[in-house]
Amino acid sequence: MGTSWMFGLIDQDDAGTDAVELVLTALRRPYRCKDWAYALLARHVIDLGLREPVTALTGDDDPLVVLRARFVLDVSADPGRTITRRTWTRWLER
Repeated sequence: MGTSWMFGLIDQDDAGTDAVELVLTALRRPYRCKDWAYALLARHVIDLGLREPVTALTGDDDPLVVLRARFVLDVSADPGRTITRRTWTRWLER
Protein backbone atom coordinates (compact mmCIF):
# COMPACT_ATOMS: atom_id res chain seq x y z
CA MET A 1 0.00 0.00 0.00
CA GLY A 2 1.35 3.44 -0.89
CA THR A 3 1.83 6.53 1.15
CA SER A 4 -1.46 8.08 2.21
CA TRP A 5 -2.16 11.76 1.70
CA MET A 6 -5.09 14.13 2.15
CA PHE A 7 -5.42 13.36 5.83
CA GLY A 8 -5.12 9.63 5.20
CA LEU A 9 -8.37 9.43 3.23
CA ILE A 10 -6.92 8.51 -0.16
CA ASP A 11 -4.17 6.04 -0.94
CA GLN A 12 -1.64 7.68 -3.28
CA ASP A 13 -1.16 4.55 -5.41
CA ASP A 14 -4.91 4.15 -5.93
CA ALA A 15 -5.35 7.84 -6.66
CA GLY A 16 -2.49 7.74 -9.18
CA THR A 17 -3.99 4.74 -10.96
CA ASP A 18 -7.41 6.40 -11.05
CA ALA A 19 -5.89 9.63 -12.37
CA VAL A 20 -4.06 7.77 -15.15
CA GLU A 21 -7.32 6.09 -16.21
CA LEU A 22 -9.18 9.40 -16.06
CA VAL A 23 -6.66 11.10 -18.37
CA LEU A 24 -6.65 8.18 -20.82
CA THR A 25 -10.46 8.20 -20.93
CA ALA A 26 -10.49 11.94 -21.60
CA LEU A 27 -7.98 11.58 -24.43
CA ARG A 28 -9.97 8.81 -26.15
CA ARG A 29 -13.48 10.25 -25.97
CA PRO A 30 -14.98 12.97 -28.16
CA TYR A 31 -13.77 16.44 -27.16
CA ARG A 32 -15.65 18.20 -24.41
CA CYS A 33 -15.29 21.69 -23.04
CA LYS A 34 -12.24 22.02 -20.78
CA ASP A 35 -10.67 18.69 -21.79
CA TRP A 36 -7.43 20.67 -22.14
CA ALA A 37 -7.39 20.81 -18.34
CA TYR A 38 -6.57 17.10 -18.16
CA ALA A 39 -3.07 18.09 -19.27
CA LEU A 40 -2.67 19.65 -15.82
CA LEU A 41 -3.49 16.34 -14.17
CA ALA A 42 -1.39 14.38 -16.66
CA ARG A 43 1.64 16.39 -15.65
CA HIS A 44 1.35 15.01 -12.12
CA VAL A 45 0.89 11.38 -13.09
CA ILE A 46 2.96 11.12 -16.27
CA ASP A 47 5.58 9.07 -14.42
CA LEU A 48 3.01 6.87 -12.65
CA GLY A 49 2.31 4.82 -15.76
CA LEU A 50 0.74 7.41 -18.06
CA ARG A 51 3.60 8.07 -20.49
CA GLU A 52 3.54 4.67 -22.22
CA PRO A 53 -0.21 4.46 -22.93
CA VAL A 54 -0.32 8.12 -24.04
CA THR A 55 2.62 7.49 -26.35
CA ALA A 56 0.69 4.52 -27.77
CA LEU A 57 -2.27 6.82 -28.44
CA THR A 58 -0.08 8.87 -30.81
CA GLY A 59 -0.57 5.96 -33.24
CA ASP A 60 -4.38 5.87 -32.87
CA ASP A 61 -6.65 5.87 -35.94
CA ASP A 62 -8.51 8.95 -34.68
CA PRO A 63 -6.50 12.09 -35.59
CA LEU A 64 -8.03 14.05 -32.68
CA VAL A 65 -6.91 11.41 -30.18
CA VAL A 66 -3.43 11.64 -31.69
CA LEU A 67 -3.40 15.44 -31.30
CA ARG A 68 -4.59 15.32 -27.69
CA ALA A 69 -2.01 12.63 -26.83
CA ARG A 70 0.80 14.65 -28.43
CA PHE A 71 -0.35 17.75 -26.55
CA VAL A 72 -0.29 15.93 -23.20
CA LEU A 73 3.19 14.55 -23.89
CA ASP A 74 4.44 17.95 -25.00
CA VAL A 75 3.18 19.89 -21.99
CA SER A 76 4.26 17.13 -19.60
CA ALA A 77 7.79 17.49 -20.91
CA ASP A 78 7.79 21.16 -19.89
CA PRO A 79 6.65 21.37 -16.24
CA GLY A 80 7.24 25.13 -16.08
CA ARG A 81 4.78 25.83 -18.86
CA THR A 82 1.47 27.39 -17.85
CA ILE A 83 -1.50 25.45 -19.20
CA THR A 84 -4.71 27.29 -20.05
CA ARG A 85 -7.46 26.86 -22.61
CA ARG A 86 -5.43 29.12 -24.85
CA THR A 87 -2.37 26.84 -24.52
CA TRP A 88 -4.27 24.12 -26.38
CA THR A 89 -5.35 26.42 -29.23
CA ARG A 90 -1.87 27.96 -29.54
CA TRP A 91 -0.36 24.48 -29.57
CA LEU A 92 -2.69 23.50 -32.42
CA GLU A 93 -1.73 26.61 -34.42
CA ARG A 94 2.00 25.89 -34.42
